[in-house]
Amino acid sequence: MGLVGLIWAAAAVAVADDSDMAELANLFPAGRHLLEVSYTHVDTEFGDRDIWLPRYTRAISTNLRASASVGYVIADPVGVSSREGGVTDSVVLLQYDPTARLTANAFVPDTLGIAEGLQLPTGDAARGLGEDLWAMSLGGGWLLDFPLDFWLLPSIQHEWTFSEGSPDDERERTDLGLGLYWLFAPVKSWLGFEPTVAYDHVVEDSTFGWSLVLGKVWANGWGLDARWTKSDRLQPRGARDDTILVLSVSYQFGQPPRGNQ
Repeated sequence: MGLVGLIWAAAAVAVADDSDMAELANLFPAGRHLLEVSYTHVDTEFGDRDIWLPRYTRAISTNLRASASVGYVIADPVGVSSREGGVTDSVVLLQYDPTARLTANAFVPDTLGIAEGLQLPTGDAARGLGEDLWAMSLGGGWLLDFPLDFWLLPSIQHEWTFSEGSPDDERERTDLGLGLYWLFAPVKSWLGFEPTVAYDHVVEDSTFGWSLVLGKVWANGWGLDARWTKSDRLQPRGARDDTILVLSVSYQFGQPPRGNQ
């Protein structure tokens, strides 16, 4: 059946098990469109990177949503006197949830349901602004709710490159994650801890990482969130590094999708 087939099958079964769960829109304001701008600081042994990333997400229906992003990166490599700046790689994501819980709310995770992503090499790899490759990802995740607004999000994702500028750029990895979230509905906020185990199929070894997440949305559609990630990486490339800080501001608008429309 293969690894990709197993991911599809596991995700499909898992999301069907919690079909009676209340929609996320009952806890937080929901919209059809989401505009986000995030600032990311990456600290690695090879140098620092500062990334400004605008992203647009549209909830096509409660079963389907899509997003696209392309950012501006400032790279400060170790041993180089000048900094490089310019457009970085682009990412598009298509997300499907059979249990119809998708909106454009900033809380709804990209790993909910079944998600397929594509990385496009729009950044200049020679200047350290991107990666000279095309990559795809396929994964699945599902939310499990518990008393006191405590939720779990088990997920699995497989990522691989299918066109590289150099054999050294080849990448294939599988990530297993377990998101733990405390939702504070009265103040429309959430706190999360996300441990992840990743297996690198190229070097045949695994690593461990974790993220702390804090977010809030307001009834008028605005939102803020922060993410701190610490991870052991076998072969850091691009933004896959040791320490990552992400600060995001978002605004959602439009009538929320209703059903599969």
